[in-house]
Amino acid sequence: MEQVWCCDDVEKAPGTFRAAFDEELAATHLVAGVEDELHSALVKIVQEHIAAGTIYQGNLTRPLRVETERDGLAWAMELFGRNPVPHHAYVRLPGVELISNSMETLLHYDASSRCMSSHPIKGTRARPGDEVGDSREAAVLRADVKERAEHTMIVDLVRNDLGRVAVPGSVEVTRMMGVEAYSGVLHGVSNIVAKLRDGCDLADALAAL
Repeated sequence: MEQVWCCDDVEKAPGTFRAAFDEELAATHLVAGVEDELHSALVKIVQEHIAAGTIYQGNLTRPLRVETERDGLAWAMELFGRNPVPHHAYVRLPGVELISNSMETLLHYDASSRCMSSHPIKGTRARPGDEVGDSREAAVLRADVKERAEHTMIVDLVRNDLGRVAVPGSVEVTRMMGVEAYSGVLHGVSNIVAKLRDGCDLADALAAL
């Protein structure tokens, strides 16, 4: 199991970020950005497309909105400090602030070798916070039939997407459902690599994904 980051206080490891804001969130009202009726209708549309074979899966997110006086940069710094991940960003534009915090690498591209790599994540278990517990939960994650099936599907999707712009025969899975540990969770992560074919550029690779 690859140890990406371990919380110093193991008792605070699970749900570290949310725990940091429990007091503030308790005094606020979370509002769903998509109402139940609309969400149910969208789920049915996705199911129809899957049955028709036009898509493999659909990712229907339900954003939650909350009004707060807390400065966006303060939220970002708190999040980045308590939940370190490989990719994070804070952007302040007129009228909007964006905070991004993700451990998933959609695409890495080396222009000198034209090598592309993607590291999809699928499958999650809460971390008990101790070495024995982490190892036990990692084994459970790897053995879970549903998690493995979903993870395999995502890997196949990425292989197919990269194959659209890759040199034929260059797409390769170099790691299949390894387990990485983050502040409060264990994730199943795979690595897929490929070589970008002549006539394609980085924009083409991003568009394929």
